[in-house]
Amino acid sequence: MILTHTTVVTEALARETRTIPIVFVNVADPIASSFVASLEKPADLPVQAPNKCELVINLKTAKAQRQRDGKEVWPSAIAIMAERTRSR
Repeated sequence: MILTHTTVVTEALARETRTIPIVFVNVADPIASSFVASLEKPADLPVQAPNKCELVINLKTAKAQRQRDGKEVWPSAIAIMAERTRSR
């Protein structure tokens, strides 16, 4: 499952995959964008519960963002997990 934000990002990802479910927020007009056929019956929208979630972190960015204005922004544990994942 992919979580997207805004119409532009959702459109780009929808062009790239038809097999991975996309959950979107802040989409101006999901019907006109062809993300859904109708909003009449929200219960009928295809929603799936994931059985596996994967956190993907860019290690270089995580390390760069770790300290900002002298305050730790990203918890050290996230940077450590990203480093461990990268070394696998």
